[in-house]
Amino acid sequence: MSLLINPETGCVTGIVDWAEARILPFGFSIWGLENVLGYMDSKGWHYYDNRREPQDLFWQPFLGEARNASDIDLQFIRAARMAGLFCRCAGSRAPMGRPMSFDVAPSIHGARRIPIRSATPSDGRTRRPGRTSTDATRVTMVKPLTFKGDKKPKKRKRDGGGGAAPDKLDDGEPATRQLQRAADEDGAADDDDSWVSADAAADVVGPVMIVLPTDKPSALACDPSGKVFAMPIENMVDGNPTSAEPHDVRQVWVANRISGTDNYRFKGHHGRYLACDKIGLLSATSEAVSPLECFAVIATADTPGTFQLQTLRDTFLTVKTSSNAGAPAEVRGDADAIAFGTTFRIRMQARFKPKLRASKEEKAHAKISRRELEEAAGRRLDEDEVRLLKRARREGDYHEKLLDIKIKGKHDKFA
Repeated sequence: MSLLINPETGCVTGIVDWAEARILPFGFSIWGLENVLGYMDSKGWHYYDNRREPQDLFWQPFLGEARNASDIDLQFIRAARMAGLFCRCAGSRAPMGRPMSFDVAPSIHGARRIPIRSATPSDGRTRRPGRTSTDATRVTMVKPLTFKGDKKPKKRKRDGGGGAAPDKLDDGEPATRQLQRAADEDGAADDDDSWVSADAAADVVGPVMIVLPTDKPSALACDPSGKVFAMPIENMVDGNPTSAEPHDVRQVWVANRISGTDNYRFKGHHGRYLACDKIGLLSATSEAVSPLECFAVIATADTPGTFQLQTLRDTFLTVKTSSNAGAPAEVRGDADAIAFGTTFRIRMQARFKPKLRASKEEKAHAKISRRELEEAAGRRLDEDEVRLLKRARREGDYHEKLLDIKIKGKHDKFA
């Protein structure tokens, strides 16, 4: 199959069916191919292919039939197979006395009309093969694939040649670098998984480890069936219980204060809560919190850093050693008075300790860049003023000092 194109309108006026030797009437505009250029005479279409070799397409047997099918002179191109041809001919031999260019799409369905243009630009340069001048065939850049959850790349801020120098802090380090370092330190503090000792009852929150006062340091643990027992501690320095850290998930309890009360609940690794029944037997089988799962954490008066765990029946959790040698100690909740066996240590993760968190927040609050100070003051500050405001921010009289600097910088233009 081949197309017959009107050189004046750029419209397809017929299709040559080579198999049946006939021309089928056809009419609408086409677009998309690259600069098909040539000329027609009584023998056929003459052009150069994409290898710059001269080619001839003869239609002498069909010329008369084509003229009978249409009123106009027909030019012949093979649009389906000649995509990207770059054809040249002498201007004197071309139709209408000039080279002609046709944009032809491989598929003619849904095409729109594009007028014929001269193949030679106004500046005298010829078109390069493989290029198109139509908006419809303009190639768009393909963007890389992105997926949900991907981190967005951070844009670098580069100072211009005539821009101001980056702000410096007291140690001469750029403000952006020091702020980035502070952000990294804050992120590291949030991810701090080291273990410290609780100093007060208010510190008990989050993952905790209850260290028992046994001859060989052990921790309160439970198994998936809910049995509560004493497990020896393996992760500590020189046998010191104040440096103990859990080596087994069964030794970890999640402590939370019950809303509206001073009591605490302790959840095991399997999602069940520590409980003490009326006879003092400990278990961890309940999925809900009742009075049996509530404990009061009381700091020991004469031994700082130790606590008593008291039930709602006013009994204390205690450790009872067995008379049999080598038998593990038994943990119960039926002690009536405070004793050595009821004195426990509580180890917790450092990131949940309120005092450490408050000190880190204070340090973060004390850090402020020179740019922020200048924005608050409304003008440029010298080194002494920056140092004064930073010291005032640490000491608590920041707003008073800032007001003094603002008043100092004002002036009366009518004075």
